[in-house]
Amino acid sequence: MKILFDKCVTKHLKHYLPHHEVFTVAEQAWSGFKNGQLMKVATAAGLIYYLPLIKMFSTNKILPNTLLW
Repeated sequence: MKILFDKCVTKHLKHYLPHHEVFTVAEQAWSGFKNGQLMKVATAAGLIYYLPLIKMFSTNKILPNTLLW
């Protein structure tokens, strides 16, 4: 599964997900995008799960038009 960490999520959490491809917004050079644009770019890149750090992870989102398995 390809996962995108928002800019507020530390990249050090990547090590806890060894069986997944994990990217950060900064690594992808997407820091300038707002959430709507970010979702479109991430979906086009094949990323499936977006993990923002807002309200204690309560707003995790599965990107549109993607499958988990």
